[in-house]
Amino acid sequence: MFDLVWVAFFKDNPLPLFQYHCSLEDGKSAVEVPFSQVLEKQDELTHFALLNRRNGTWYQVDLQKGTMSIAQGMDNAQFLEPRSDMLRKEGIKYRLIYFREVTRSFDSHLQEVGPHGINYFIGFQYKDLEGHNHKRLMCVNAEGQIVIN
Repeated sequence: MFDLVWVAFFKDNPLPLFQYHCSLEDGKSAVEVPFSQVLEKQDELTHFALLNRRNGTWYQVDLQKGTMSIAQGMDNAQFLEPRSDMLRKEGIKYRLIYFREVTRSFDSHLQEVGPHGINYFIGFQYKDLEGHNHKRLMCVNAEGQIVIN
């Protein structure tokens, strides 16, 4: 299981879709939900988040307002609401960006050295009213360090 797991929130559904859920057989085994289930319902997606399972930090993309937020709290995270002058004009459709990047180090004999690292990318892309494409990305590592473009 990854250190950061995704959580998807959809319109008209009070329960989020988690990347992992417990198996019904033993109640302990984690079963991974395919990300394709999120992509199939992209038009209904309102928020997408990464949850750091180790420290309870949430990294969220709001696909209705076009904002990114960070909050603490495993079960009761409270996200800061943006001021109205931070938002773009209405009528803009935000599309989710999400992927993982695995980094590995090798010596001169092409033997892997040290553990591999995973960077998680979360964000959105949109076209402005003039038709220009824009994207905003947040890169997060397992230690909680971030960079936002």
